[in-house]
Amino acid sequence: MASYLAMFESPYAFIGQTFQDYRSLSILFFYLFSCAALTTKILLNIYQRYQARKTQSNWRHDYGIQFVTFIALSIVSIATTWHYMFALFAHSYRNWEAAQPPKQQVLIELAPRLAKWEFWLRDTKLFQEAWECVSATPARSWWSEQIFEWTIGWSLFLGVMGRRYKIPGVWMYMLLGQIVAISFALNLFFVTILVSSPIDSQSVKLAWMPPALLELMPVVISGLGAVATPFAANTEYFMYVLAVPHILLFIPGLLSPQVLPQGWGAYVAQPTRRYAFVYKWLLAFSVAIQAQSIYLVVLNAPSSLGSSAVEIGRILIDAMFEHPAMSSLGCDVVCCTISVTIWFLFGGGFQEMLDL
Repeated sequence: MASYLAMFESPYAFIGQTFQDYRSLSILFFYLFSCAALTTKILLNIYQRYQARKTQSNWRHDYGIQFVTFIALSIVSIATTWHYMFALFAHSYRNWEAAQPPKQQVLIELAPRLAKWEFWLRDTKLFQEAWECVSATPARSWWSEQIFEWTIGWSLFLGVMGRRYKIPGVWMYMLLGQIVAISFALNLFFVTILVSSPIDSQSVKLAWMPPALLELMPVVISGLGAVATPFAANTEYFMYVLAVPHILLFIPGLLSPQVLPQGWGAYVAQPTRRYAFVYKWLLAFSVAIQAQSIYLVVLNAPSSLGSSAVEIGRILIDAMFEHPAMSSLGCDVVCCTISVTIWFLFGGGFQEMLDL
């Protein structure tokens, strides 16, 4: 880092630096811009569909209530997760600054603010450090595994409902979920479904289904990746293991007759059997993973604590607030759970997906 600071030994040396000197900061700004642009694109799509949908005869009053509910939930989601996301940025910067030798701390003080941020970002691997943090202990892994499980199940939901409601670009919701928050994108997708007209019932007697291997293999591999992530933390393979589910979970939402070669996939009268089978196994997988995590939490609990449900719950809640990265992820999990529960209570969810 000393070589970077040497460029800014004078507080005026910042003037005239090239764009390349701030490439790390440029990446961060591009990331934030992408988050905003993707959100804007999806909101515009929702607005256009809402304007057309509310004039249709089958638009009911309770749809409006659901619309407002999920918009409110999306606001709660982004407010909570990104409150802690910015807290993570600040926490990471303070730790980086405190770790510098005294001479370099003096140079940091002299450098302009943007230069300080550039130094920090060049020395820090934010994404990797955040994920290693949320995988560091069994209690933290209990939370991080849940966000993987929600995302895996949602990837199938995106594909099926996107085809049923003719929602273009469902990959944008997955991307938004991965770069902003899963619960935020999940709620916006629920809103998109509400303002979209389903395919006429006469035309869905035969529903298109993608090849099982293409649709389910990403789900299976991503599930294995979720299990392996805590074990790969702090190793040279961690980012590779983490990247696998992040990439593969785009696939179910991309599959369509227009994308795949002619003859791939089939039109079937009862597509419900595959998804009923898959979601039963996903539920069993989630229960098994959560049970294993709870078992490890009990094994690693301090001897002064017992293993009652209340004490284990206290350990898990405490873990959620041990670090800003954990708090952001924990809020994402809580918001996903609340949103999906409300979606089911409104009469959507799994049965609607299968009612093809």
